[in-house]
Amino acid sequence: MVDTFERSVWLATRVETAFLFHLDPANIRKIAPPSLRVVELEQPDSPRVGSTIRLKVRQFGVTQLWEVVWDIIEPPAGQPARARLVDRALRSPFAVWRHEHAFREDVGGCWMTDRIEFRLPLAPWSAPARPFVCWALRHMFEERHRRTAAYFTTDQPSPPDSALGKDRTF
Repeated sequence: MVDTFERSVWLATRVETAFLFHLDPANIRKIAPPSLRVVELEQPDSPRVGSTIRLKVRQFGVTQLWEVVWDIIEPPAGQPARARLVDRALRSPFAVWRHEHAFREDVGGCWMTDRIEFRLPLAPWSAPARPFVCWALRHMFEERHRRTAAYFTTDQPSPPDSALGKDRTF
């Protein structure tokens, strides 16, 4: 069984700017919560479909090795502008990890939605850890979205009334 976590946030920037920011893996250091420290990062000079990113992170006192591949890179296009990035873990603490970043233009900025599809390792024996993992994902993406929104805060118009972060796990 694959679980899905989804969270959206409104950003006071153009789709193109948010897309390029998230296309650069080095920016994870700017938006990672204090509980997650990037120890090492190896990334390609020019991101493209099929290129890999290697990370060594430390979270909750545990060092984790990640290797992810870009599966989809769809630059901004259309009116209103939309864009999408999808990475998939080749190596991670999860049996399955797929992370989609979707961007959609809106008045005065854009919406960014993170959608994570994941499966814990060693199922069904890992089932008792699921509530903690869901809690950790929710808190990590709340902080990532807070930091991302702060990074793009400018003198732009106020966000729409519905711009409060939203998350769902299903």
